[in-house]
Amino acid sequence: MAQVFIGGFIHNTDDLAAECIQSLRDERDDLKREIARLCAENEDKLKLDSDYLTEALAAYAHEAWVGWMNYLFTKTHRGLWGSLNIPEWAVTHWKRQCATAYRDLAEHEKDTDRVEAETILVTIRKALASQHVS
Repeated sequence: MAQVFIGGFIHNTDDLAAECIQSLRDERDDLKREIARLCAENEDKLKLDSDYLTEALAAYAHEAWVGWMNYLFTKTHRGLWGSLNIPEWAVTHWKRQCATAYRDLAEHEKDTDRVEAETILVTIRKALASQHVS
């Protein structure tokens, strides 16, 4: 079990990771519900191959995760024995964001989520365009 030293306290990285993973799962579930709703509303217009779309979205999810991890690593400081320490300001900032509903975020924070949403929509559009749509 890895630990990081943040703000004078030792934190279990598994707990921090679990919070972020749960947040990502919640967002994924929200996206799945929205996709299902859109597909149901447009069933007569689209013949959707859900496996193909799932793979396209999974590829994007991986790219987004890689981008986030690379960003996170730029904010950490290497500790003894190769550990990575997340600065207290970052933990405080990200924990606040994790605990805040989208509707309650500041506009500049919503903007970053909007960029992500647009990227997801582009991924969906490309996936739909590359398969046979009737």
